[in-house]
Amino acid sequence: MARFSGPMAAEASTVVEVLPFFMFLLILMVAVNAHVDDPRTGPSRFSTDEIDFHTELPLLQVDHKLKHQYRSVLSVRESTSFSRGDGLILSQDGEALIEFKRNVQDSYEELSGWNSGNLSHLCAWKGITCSEAGRVLSLSLGDLGLSGGLSPYIGNLSFLQVLELPGNYINGSIPEELGRLKDLETLDLSFNLISGSIPASISRCLKLREIKLPENLITGTIPHALGQLRILDSVDLERNRLNGSIPAALGNCSKLKYLSFADNELTGAIPYELGMLQQLQVLTIENNYLMSLPTSLGNCSALLGLYLNSNNLRGKFPIELQNIQNLTRLDLSDNLLSGEIPPYSSLTLARVNLTGNNLTMMGRIPEAFFNCSSLSWLLLEDTGIGGRLSPEIDIKLPNLQFFTASHNSITGPLPSGMRNLSNLLVLHLAGNRLTGSIHSLNLGTNSSLLGVNLSDNDLSGSIEAVEIIDSHLEYLDLAKNKLVGSVQGMKFEANSSLFYFDLSYNKLTGSLEGIKVGANSSIEIFHMSNNNLTGSLDGIKFEANSSLLSLDLSKNSLIGSFPSGVTQVNSLKVLSLADNQIGGDISAELYSGAAGECSLVILSLARNNFTGNIPPSLGQCVQLRVLDISYNGFSGLLSDSSNYLGQLVVLQASGNEFEGDIPDWIWQLEQLQILDLSENNFRGSIPANFSGMLHALRKETVLVPSSSNSSSQNLDYVNDDDGKYGFSVEFGTAIKYKGLPLTYTYILSNFAFISLSANRLFGTIPTEIGELTLLRGLNLSRNELIGEIPTSVGQITSLESLDLSSNSLEGSIPWAIYEMNDLAVLRLSRNNLSGHIPSGDPDIQTNTRFTFEAFFPGNAGLCGPPSPKRCEVNDSSAVNPVSSPLISESSNSFLDEWLSLPAFGIGFVLGYLTLGLILIFSGR
Repeated sequence: MARFSGPMAAEASTVVEVLPFFMFLLILMVAVNAHVDDPRTGPSRFSTDEIDFHTELPLLQVDHKLKHQYRSVLSVRESTSFSRGDGLILSQDGEALIEFKRNVQDSYEELSGWNSGNLSHLCAWKGITCSEAGRVLSLSLGDLGLSGGLSPYIGNLSFLQVLELPGNYINGSIPEELGRLKDLETLDLSFNLISGSIPASISRCLKLREIKLPENLITGTIPHALGQLRILDSVDLERNRLNGSIPAALGNCSKLKYLSFADNELTGAIPYELGMLQQLQVLTIENNYLMSLPTSLGNCSALLGLYLNSNNLRGKFPIELQNIQNLTRLDLSDNLLSGEIPPYSSLTLARVNLTGNNLTMMGRIPEAFFNCSSLSWLLLEDTGIGGRLSPEIDIKLPNLQFFTASHNSITGPLPSGMRNLSNLLVLHLAGNRLTGSIHSLNLGTNSSLLGVNLSDNDLSGSIEAVEIIDSHLEYLDLAKNKLVGSVQGMKFEANSSLFYFDLSYNKLTGSLEGIKVGANSSIEIFHMSNNNLTGSLDGIKFEANSSLLSLDLSKNSLIGSFPSGVTQVNSLKVLSLADNQIGGDISAELYSGAAGECSLVILSLARNNFTGNIPPSLGQCVQLRVLDISYNGFSGLLSDSSNYLGQLVVLQASGNEFEGDIPDWIWQLEQLQILDLSENNFRGSIPANFSGMLHALRKETVLVPSSSNSSSQNLDYVNDDDGKYGFSVEFGTAIKYKGLPLTYTYILSNFAFISLSANRLFGTIPTEIGELTLLRGLNLSRNELIGEIPTSVGQITSLESLDLSSNSLEGSIPWAIYEMNDLAVLRLSRNNLSGHIPSGDPDIQTNTRFTFEAFFPGNAGLCGPPSPKRCEVNDSSAVNPVSSPLISESSNSFLDEWLSLPAFGIGFVLGYLTLGLILIFSGR
């Protein structure tokens, strides 16, 4: 290789130094010219506006000296472009916007003015704001109904500062190219349908101040790289599907003022580093799965609102939060915090919610917050606190508006000072052990109270002294107390704002004479069940245009006939008159309104003295879901009601005098979950067609025991979408299940029950009954059924109660019954069954699964435990045909005995000959 020296060496050195510079310019000019000549080539990878010397340059390795030279040349090129309104850069911005439009669907033609023919006027396009030099600074297109995805070309709007597309239907992922917008300050894609993860490239937008991505479908984790955005002041990622942990790197974003990750699926601990955010004003991370709360949050001195509710936070109540002197709202509800609430001192704290924890409180309730004179909301429901209410509550907390402490262990009377809380709007102390008089509470004209729930306590006093009509109350629940007095003459006129009124489970007396629900009354829920009310229902006055939704007068001592006026109330959805002494023939009186105007969803007339047929007018109540007419004197046939009772979930008609066949339409009800026709005079066979119930038993919205741990849901007849009531209005129907009377309320779960007992049904049990696989209770006892118990019963794997007693069934008990793990109650007595009682293993002479009473008396042919009668050894019923491999041997024992001897002889001879041949050929 030739070597140079002297001047030639110096000249060569200069060429080598300058050569990369000219090579760079050449590549740059070729790339730009190609971009201008062919706009279809897509986003330019080497657009001059995209080159950022704080990051690596693609394809080129340059030293620090050359960076300065390149930047000088680029600045000249860029200034030249700015001076040309229709030049290169304008073309780049226009192309990016046209590509953006091409990617979205503009159903309302909001972007009709965007087209490539008027690029020179793009700064006048809708949603576009430009700089004086004609560069696009803002793209703002909120609430325009746009759909489709985000074009990666958006990364070519290199001077973009604001990108706002909220309230549209944008889907797809956030393009990685967004990270090229080095001047971006605001990113708002809230309320869209964006999916995928948050690109880490967004951390290269170092000027970002606001990130708003709530109400989308974003998944994945929160990028740790967000910690590089040092001037970020607002991050809103709530109501997405983010998982993983909260990045500790966010503690580096020292200018953060607002941070929300609410309603996601985040786990782990809240990072200790968040306590370094001295300017943070709002922190909301509710509705996640976070486990621990750092004490460092007490260092966030600027914090105004802290919302950490509905997580899995554990440990003691954080005393360090007292250090936040400006805190106004604190929500730690629905967590697993425990221990004592320490005395809290704050002049600014206005709202506190600690509901759903396991806390205690020093002194009387709520003395721990007596040094918070600005407190207006104090929510302590279901926290486990106990003790008495402080008599100084009105003095120490004069601004209290909402005080809820239901479902705790609060004792003693309502303090007299409660009457002086002039700002109090809502008082909930239900489910405690309060005693004393209700008169300690001011419900009169001078009271500001809008809602009171003191149910399920031991309060006493007369209801007559409670001022209701002239109050401002909207709801009043005093159920399950010891209130006395007469309700006669109570009125709910137009001047009353009361919509919910519940005095159930008290000791109220008197008749309903004079009670009026006026045409302009606001009353919607009127419940007085489980009292000592007397007299006729004719005394209560209803008007057709009232807003009444639910009327429950069950379990009183009311007499007389069915109230004709109530049938005129078109809005009525729930009517329960059960457990009274009301009677008479209602065949023509049940509903007198116009066809199609009946709104009844639940009707319970159980345990009264009604007679006659099911009234034909019931056919106008097409929304009926629950019909309970059990234990009356109804008679006749169950006529064809399939056309108007098609929505029934519960049909209770037990304890009447119905006769004839069970009509086929009942088995075709596709919503039916509970059917009880027991204790009537039905005849005929059980049909084999359960097609309707098969459809119903695949649903999940059914009636289950009120003692269930399942979550209760509001009934359809109470529309609580706006949270107006704040509680469920439940209605139950009673059936006998596992031998016990249970009340069922509308709850989300799988449950189905059929009872046809105590009738005159004959024939066999259809094998198709095994297709009702979600059935939980089946009672066919006290009929005239014959034949064998079908083995298909074993297919009902969820069955918990089976009663086939007092029939004429014969044959053996299917072994499949023993293998039904959920079966807790079995009654097969008083039949003609025979054979081995299933026990799992014929050699085991004990049976702890079912008691003696499950099979006896009757069934003289049964043997094996728990019966003292032992089974014969060759009893074919003594072995489980499914679980035992010996069934084939015992069933053909005679044939096996005669075939076994010849087989043994032949096998012996063949074996001997084979051994001899082996010895001969082996040379022995």
